[in-house]
Amino acid sequence: ILLFPDAVSLDDSKIANVQTAALKQCQELQDRVTVMDVKENDALGTTFRSKVGINYLSYGTAYTPWLKVNLPKNVTYSDVKGVIKRAGVAITLDGLTSDVDIKAAISDLNKAFADVANIDAKTKLLSPPNGNLRTALNTLGAAFLAVNNDSNLKSVFGFYYSIAAQIDKFIKAASPAVLTYSTLNADVIAAVTSNFNPTFFKVVGLETETAARIPTYIATVLTPTFVEASWAGVIGAAATNLIPVAGTPEDKRQIAFNNLLPLFEEINQSYLSLIVGAATTYTKKIDESLALRFPIYKSILTGVGNSMTSMPPSGAVVGVYAATDRIRGVWKAPANISLANVISPSVIFSKTELENLNVDAVAGKSINAIRSFLGKGTLIYGARTLAGNDNEWRYISVRRFFNMVEESTKNATEAFVFEPNDANTWVKVQAMIENFLSTLWRQGALQGMKPEHAFYVAVGLGKTMTALDILEGRMIIEIGMAAVRPAEFIILRFSHKMAES
Repeated sequence: ILLFPDAVSLDDSKIANVQTAALKQCQELQDRVTVMDVKENDALGTTFRSKVGINYLSYGTAYTPWLKVNLPKNVTYSDVKGVIKRAGVAITLDGLTSDVDIKAAISDLNKAFADVANIDAKTKLLSPPNGNLRTALNTLGAAFLAVNNDSNLKSVFGFYYSIAAQIDKFIKAASPAVLTYSTLNADVIAAVTSNFNPTFFKVVGLETETAARIPTYIATVLTPTFVEASWAGVIGAAATNLIPVAGTPEDKRQIAFNNLLPLFEEINQSYLSLIVGAATTYTKKIDESLALRFPIYKSILTGVGNSMTSMPPSGAVVGVYAATDRIRGVWKAPANISLANVISPSVIFSKTELENLNVDAVAGKSINAIRSFLGKGTLIYGARTLAGNDNEWRYISVRRFFNMVEESTKNATEAFVFEPNDANTWVKVQAMIENFLSTLWRQGALQGMKPEHAFYVAVGLGKTMTALDILEGRMIIEIGMAAVRPAEFIILRFSHKMAES
């Protein structure tokens, strides 16, 4: 099943391109369907029907309206900062209190969140686009392993030093990137002394030895990099005595590279835990502490957390598809089933609107409605494909059942490719498919009092093939099925009956 609930953020033309591409792929592969959403402001599907086209509609289905849900939310200060209003006027959180201690806590929280953003941004500069230092090292390492030369090895050393330079900027008072939350800043300074300094001492020593062992290698000038006193001793670190005097430059560079890798593990672990992790932990602790001390802030977080959210229905609907497939089977229409964790549909349709959704008078594009029923909850109340005028492919359960049988049969008959195209093989193939369909018939997937009423399988010379087909290597199997269809409408007819006794 193809679904893309996030596509609703696109404009009308772009989401239509995605939807038509999904329908096209479903038709080409014939083993999937697509479940589509209408946009929130197009609950009646007017724009959707105009944009989605008329091709391959039996492979798609659409649902409306959006759903009002109350899913758990992790609301923090960053979510409410800058959006608080009083009497329609924007106001900062510290403007809601006169308590000096609470104002100080809010100030610390602002600094901590700013530091988190600062660290994230600067880390991404070290390893664009996602800030994963290991990915950057892997890229540089792959380049060195592909071409073992001084330049590529120096790039690896340079990457290590760029990490050190960035850490230095986090603690350097004059740096624009300095961490502003004093406790975090002090912790990073301590981490430089206890963790980063010893590791980078080894890195510098290793490069010093590399330059001594390989005449063509020129070591990096480190003086501008390590500025703060916490880095004392790193510049001028003694050679590590890990690279032998004998050997080719290639071997020596490889030894240097191999010794760099475990040092990266130390650097990366310290960076993630003592800088990235510490910043996140501080924001969480200050945020939680402020919520306990400041009732107004706590009320804001609770109110936002309990607010309803509208979301496109396709994700919830496909969950119902999966549950129905598991419990009843793919041939059961995924409708008249309630949705969990849904408060209500975002729109309540009138009788006329429901009729227009179900039967499109212009092009037959049916859109399935999600409705709220008193005492029942929110139910999926439609099981049509977009091909509402097509009697054969009107229902999504029929389309998916045929997809399932077709794909299962294709996979099963692969074993007979290049088998002798004679009566013995035809009997085996026919018996195998008939057994499969008989099982489905017993489970209620096919209509008919007897198997021969529910399906047929034909294969053989004079039935589905000519002598020319056999000469050209074709085994043609014809399968017909009377798939069950949902009782979409139940009509009760009442009449007066004359007394007979």
